[in-house]
Amino acid sequence: MITDNTTDENIVDNNYYHLIDHCISMLAQQGTAITKRTLLSTLCHLTYNIDMIVYMKNNLFLKPLLLKMSESDDAEISFNAYRILSIIMNEEDIKRLANGNKIVALFYLYFISMIDDPIQKTAFHSLLHSLKSLVQHKEIKIELINQGIIPLLIRCVIEANFHKTKTQQYALEILLALSFNKDALKILEQDTNFMNYLKTLENSTEENLQRVANHLLWQFDQKMSTPIVTKSDSSCSNKKFDIMLSYSHIDKKMCFQIYENLVKDGFHVWLDRDQIHGDTMTAMANAIENSEFVFICMSEAYKQSPYCQVEAQYAFERRCKLIPLVMKTKYKPDGWLGIIVSGKIYVDFSKFQFDSAYSILKTEIEKKRNTADAHSKTITTSHQLLAPQSSSSSSSVVNQHQLVIDLPHCIDSWSTEHVRSFLINNNFTSLLPVFPDFNGHLLHQAYSMCQISRESMFQAMRHEVIANATVPPLTLATYLRFLDQLKIYIPVNINESSQIPMSSICNIM
Repeated sequence: MITDNTTDENIVDNNYYHLIDHCISMLAQQGTAITKRTLLSTLCHLTYNIDMIVYMKNNLFLKPLLLKMSESDDAEISFNAYRILSIIMNEEDIKRLANGNKIVALFYLYFISMIDDPIQKTAFHSLLHSLKSLVQHKEIKIELINQGIIPLLIRCVIEANFHKTKTQQYALEILLALSFNKDALKILEQDTNFMNYLKTLENSTEENLQRVANHLLWQFDQKMSTPIVTKSDSSCSNKKFDIMLSYSHIDKKMCFQIYENLVKDGFHVWLDRDQIHGDTMTAMANAIENSEFVFICMSEAYKQSPYCQVEAQYAFERRCKLIPLVMKTKYKPDGWLGIIVSGKIYVDFSKFQFDSAYSILKTEIEKKRNTADAHSKTITTSHQLLAPQSSSSSSSVVNQHQLVIDLPHCIDSWSTEHVRSFLINNNFTSLLPVFPDFNGHLLHQAYSMCQISRESMFQAMRHEVIANATVPPLTLATYLRFLDQLKIYIPVNINESSQIPMSSICNIM
């Protein structure tokens, strides 16, 4: 049932979307400088809303239009065009941008001109808002550090005239995003005044300042004590929780629904809505360390949050079983988030009805558990096989056997689960959409087609992967490695007495 409040929100959102379209349409026309300044200022203001940012990102005309306007001789028009671009560009846009350094130089110059001007207080706050998005990009982050932005941001944190304003919080959040760079972390650590002030914020009555201070201090602690991950860390034995949900609070409605369904189905789930008391960072770390799975609830809000990045990075470094969930329509992770979820299958809650997406999620959990169990049995069996061997030739045979211990030696005997297991275990996740529900016989046919025309099959498979858009691109190296690894299981002759196909593995044994 749709409540009146929900309907009102949708009407407001649609009005804002229409406003964005109208602004873009007007900017494309030959208007006056005053009109362009007004329209760009309106779009800048709308970037304070995450949904508006996503809408602008998906508009095909806005980025090229803004790039053209960034070359304007009018300083205000040029800078506001860059401000919007800094928020809506993704990592690939930044890499393709020939004048990326110009953006950094402009931001730096405006930063210096505004920081000591009380009249520019509102404009300076708006500048920091744009800078929060800009520092998400690796290339820009490095350039900003080289330009010397960190000492200026520290001033915004420790000087009294910035206290109790949004400026101080924004500056801290930018520094938190920068702290994922080792050079930035070193600069911060060497500033005694900053470190001492940061420790006073641990007990601040301002909840937002306390939160970001705790996250920054956590970054320094992690630098001093990098976690050593052992096999027991990543195993599901002795885990207190089945699942930990890592999410942006902007997406909490969907995440809470997922949480409630998981609990109903008997999963023990950690969610910060119920679990955090006292030291938030310790609670977060304990949740990650004591959960079998960590769900990364992906959206633009998640990507832009340095707090979410701390959680995702820690889970990634501890080699947790990560399952990425798409929270918003058409969202594609890039930058730091794209790296963390690379090679993993997404469960898209924006693409399917909730019940369907949730069913896919449960299937993915079971498949990962079954794969882990099979891998554990493989390791155990391998150790048992290795124990009695003494000669190098015998060890070679055993090692060949280890690779396929959970798969039938002949590809034609594989089930659909065998095919999936082969692709996942050998890190060929790019090819999962190419071979949906394939059994071994069908995969054998695909292999034969590749042998007839390797180049055309590579191009065809590559296009299928691009169309899917939920897995990493198919590279030539992955394609050739796939064929080489699959060759082990392809029958090479027929045993005349038994008429049973024999693969290269059979011949070895």
